[in-house]
Amino acid sequence: MLKLQSWGLYCLLTLALITGCRTKEEVEPIDTNNTNAATNRTFYNYMKEWYLWYDNMPVINPNHYKEPEDMLESLRYKALDRFSYVEKAATFQQFFEEGKSTGYGFLPVYDQNQNLRVAQVYKDSPMGKAGVDRGYKIQKINGRNVNDLTAEALGGILFEDKEGVQTAFQVVDPAGNAKDISVATASFNMNTVLYRNVYQVGGRKVGYLVFTAFIKKSVDELNDAFTWFKSQGVNELIVDLRYNGGGSVTVSQHLAGLIASSKATGKVFVQYTFNNKKKAENVSIKVESKAQALNLDRVFVITGRRTASASEALVNGLRPFMPTLTVGGTSYGKPVGMIPEEAGGYTLVPIMFRVANANGESEYFEGIKADGPAADEVSLPFGDPKEVRLQQALYYIQNGIFSGTLAAGRRGVEEEKQVLPMTGFRSEVGVF
Repeated sequence: MLKLQSWGLYCLLTLALITGCRTKEEVEPIDTNNTNAATNRTFYNYMKEWYLWYDNMPVINPNHYKEPEDMLESLRYKALDRFSYVEKAATFQQFFEEGKSTGYGFLPVYDQNQNLRVAQVYKDSPMGKAGVDRGYKIQKINGRNVNDLTAEALGGILFEDKEGVQTAFQVVDPAGNAKDISVATASFNMNTVLYRNVYQVGGRKVGYLVFTAFIKKSVDELNDAFTWFKSQGVNELIVDLRYNGGGSVTVSQHLAGLIASSKATGKVFVQYTFNNKKKAENVSIKVESKAQALNLDRVFVITGRRTASASEALVNGLRPFMPTLTVGGTSYGKPVGMIPEEAGGYTLVPIMFRVANANGESEYFEGIKADGPAADEVSLPFGDPKEVRLQQALYYIQNGIFSGTLAAGRRGVEEEKQVLPMTGFRSEVGVF
């Protein structure tokens, strides 16, 4: 059996084992005039063997594609696969293994009034160091009103992944004060726990955690947060995953162990099912007991259209063992996982297996619906009890039901239209 680490967006495989499992290369020689021909051949053979929908792939000549991304687009099973992507190997490694990203370090979204707002910021990012936080409105970019720029143009500016690109912003803080700042893109360390707090509600101690990515460094951040929650006597928990695009299911498994009661220990958290050529690789991973565990009987998870992959696996994986109530909006819908292959300075990350819970439930390609609908109140900071999604969860803890009034307040733009267009790696993991 392959030695694999369980990942929502990707699984790491021992390179020697992967190589040993590849199909025989095509007879036609590699085109030496195409600098990516060898890379394309490696990726094509890999997908023929491991891709979940390999039997829906067309027969192609890898030499005919100048870029690996173009070849993947021709191979992707478009009926279900909107997830597979190709990224530069260095960027992939930087994000998942080192916990770093390059850019301005904030997520821009449109609010209900079509104002471009800052939804979240990494504290050590260029924008974080400039003092910008959630709720700020972006009014001008390089002297132009934001409303005069298309979403595509804005995305091209704001999701820049090269260091040293300088941009002038005019921002307006939540109090209505405008200020001009000049910010340059840079590489920065990500903090995946953005916020934590404890509230006293109806005689209960409620922990609130805003968590943005399931990556290697997150384990220490989560342990620290739950150690603090435990010291505060927390007996209810709200996990805010509204902007969490996923990552490692191993980290999701770790978080499940920090949340669930001992009744879940040793039970199946997720099951991986590969294509029919790789049935021997099917495997289950189980909930593990953690020293910092809160041993809760239920949990609330704030979700939205950007909640994907390992985030959804947490919700789906806990539900067989404890009430797991979702608050906010319908999640992205990614009940499948990926295994990367690196070649020629690129990393191919194609869909390789289905992700199911202990009950075999995995068909949520349309997303996991919210039990308690609520709008994303982008103009308010994380932790503000008046922020509608947090307010909806706190209302349930206080009253035992969700608020119909808060649910009815979901007005304005659909969530799919709130976020500027991202592609590939950025779209999948929500990196910015």
